[in-house]
Amino acid sequence: AVTPGLDGHFQIGKTQVLSEGDRVCVLSLGAIACETAQAVELLAKRGILVQHEAVNSIRPAPGERIRKILTEYRHVFTVEAHRPEGGLGSLVAELASEMDRSAVVKRLGIAAFLDGKTGSKDYCYELSGLSPQQIAQAVIEVL
Repeated sequence: AVTPGLDGHFQIGKTQVLSEGDRVCVLSLGAIACETAQAVELLAKRGILVQHEAVNSIRPAPGERIRKILTEYRHVFTVEAHRPEGGLGSLVAELASEMDRSAVVKRLGIAAFLDGKTGSKDYCYELSGLSPQQIAQAVIEVL
């Protein structure tokens, strides 16, 4: 599936706004932007408007934009379909640690071990808390 709002295109070193909100920003990396967009839709149905931006690369990083996001929002989530260590979650946490004032950062990614389980993408996402419903619930829990 093509990520809604991107039409199959992206720009290296930038973010692209997929939805606008004022209290929480969710940054997604890669194909999981589709599940993240579904989570944002679920939240909108509950009256919770979330800023969703697709991060198109971590090298080069959209550092200036991420720093701005970290000052504009109280909570910033990162969502990626792999370990957050060394990926988008680490990048955002590192940038936040260098700032005087920053949002609270919550990293969502694939669990360290799936206990030897394997299956479809959706099954593995569910095991790691990355289904659209679980992403939406993680946002609700901080509000």
